[in-house]
Amino acid sequence: MKKSCCGSQIISLLYSLENRGKPANELRSVDMFIPMCMMSLLHLISLVLSGFQNSGVTHVLVTEGAGYIGSHATLRLLKDSYRVTIVDNLSRGNIVAVKVLQELFPEPGRLQFIYADLGDVKGVHKIFSENAFDAVMHFAAVAYVGESTLDPLKYYHNITSNMLVVLEAMAAHNVNTLIYSNTCATYGELEKMPITEATPRVPYHGL
Repeated sequence: MKKSCCGSQIISLLYSLENRGKPANELRSVDMFIPMCMMSLLHLISLVLSGFQNSGVTHVLVTEGAGYIGSHATLRLLKDSYRVTIVDNLSRGNIVAVKVLQELFPEPGRLQFIYADLGDVKGVHKIFSENAFDAVMHFAAVAYVGESTLDPLKYYHNITSNMLVVLEAMAAHNVNTLIYSNTCATYGELEKMPITEATPRVPYHGL
């Protein structure tokens, strides 16, 4: 428990400092919801992990595991004794978050980091062929609200095309468990926590 608290505080601090002073239209949706969404995120991860129990899942691929949500998900997976491989191109992630996780869980084979872009079809299939994944947690996306309205094709490519690359690689290598992360911007300004399936959806324009 001490490891989880320490790691979570350090990772949260990294992203708070990274986004300090940014104008609102440049913040990722997740940055604007960090204080509200963290408890729902940890609750969701707990539910996911309870589903993993007795399912044979031991090795989880976490895309954008160097990002804010991905790094917290990785922390929880490691705390619960799963093996984790992070795939991230660091376009929005923070390598220091990965180093913090590696220091917290230095045991050989517990945490692997692969620098790669999910748009690289051959590269993604190579990663799957060289690793026996039991499940994928997919957090890789761009989520700047303002930017998404200015450059929508970039967002379609990253969110839709790259997702298809991951799905095709999963199908080709018989990986049948996927956890897909949505955006907190789906729910607008939250009035109560935690987020549930019954929470009203009031999406921000552009996401």
